[in-house]
Amino acid sequence: MDQAGDAIFYGYKVPPAPSPTLHFTRNGGSTWSQFTGVTTDMKEVEECGGFVFVLGTSSFYKTSNQGGTWISISSGLPNDTLHHLAIDSWGDLTVTTKNEGVWFSSNSGTSWQPVNDGLTNLHTRSLAIEPHDYAYVGTSSGFFRSSAPTHPIVRLSARALLEGPFDGSSGLMNTHLRTAGSLSSRFPDMVVPAGAVDSVNVELRNTVGGLDSSFMYREPAWLLADGSIRNMFDTTRTFIDYPFPIAGGGTYYIVVRHRNHLPIMSATGISVASSSTTSYDFTTGQDKAYGTNPMRLIGTKYCMYAGDGNQSAVVTAADANAAFGILNSTGYRNADINLSGIVTASDANSIFGNLNKASQVP
Repeated sequence: MDQAGDAIFYGYKVPPAPSPTLHFTRNGGSTWSQFTGVTTDMKEVEECGGFVFVLGTSSFYKTSNQGGTWISISSGLPNDTLHHLAIDSWGDLTVTTKNEGVWFSSNSGTSWQPVNDGLTNLHTRSLAIEPHDYAYVGTSSGFFRSSAPTHPIVRLSARALLEGPFDGSSGLMNTHLRTAGSLSSRFPDMVVPAGAVDSVNVELRNTVGGLDSSFMYREPAWLLADGSIRNMFDTTRTFIDYPFPIAGGGTYYIVVRHRNHLPIMSATGISVASSSTTSYDFTTGQDKAYGTNPMRLIGTKYCMYAGDGNQSAVVTAADANAAFGILNSTGYRNADINLSGIVTASDANSIFGNLNKASQVP
């Protein structure tokens, strides 16, 4: 579908037609018309960034005007059978070939470069790019993943604690939701790591105010009992990957959000560098978070304030009323402030203890 135009859909005939031909529709598939000006034994059709890309066995075209004109972008690719096309989150192209491995373009096909370091076999058979821009390639002798994303990344290793499930004596949060299977039910496609408390969202922004930020990127992650934050998509990683637009890095604010606690943000912008890991620990001091008294001290650790079950950024009577309305309910509930797996009067009491507390995150 050409999202830049009037929702044109692209397709092609397959045998018993004499040869594949490119067709389009402007009425949801009721009728189809054949394109002229492009000849290719089509294998894949993709849309991204205002272009429609058509990959064939031995040719590759793009159009930016709904097929009015077609531009060949196979120059620079090897004289070999083209197999598969994948487009990453930045709109850059990766193509696999029969005998010449993997090829990459960062300019919509104007130029190409091979990216075969580490591949022990260049006879490729399949290709996929995951949301964090790691490439996966199947070859005739095995399956490979790129050692780095197709773009610069920042790796963030952060630590934060939630007041609700936190035990000041042990210095740990409870993992009742994991033990009860609530996390597996809520996130059926994810591996829930040992020690998981709940999920959080961790955001990078380049200004204090979110609405003023020209760059904001938010990633889901697992929050573990000790406050460490782990990659949600690969639980072996103790950091979060962020695709990054500036190769040299920069200064960014870190925001941690949870579904029933008040969000917090780093007190200042933190210097980050691409392709390296930046660490930040909110739990060691009140001065680690932005604003005036943005966290609660329990024992020796600072925690995010509990009670914002409706995610209004202020703890109010409405949050308590929501808890009273579903007392004794079990499972994954926003009113379950202490994450015990059941909504009780204790959750409502936690809310009342923080009434009118507000997030300091602009």
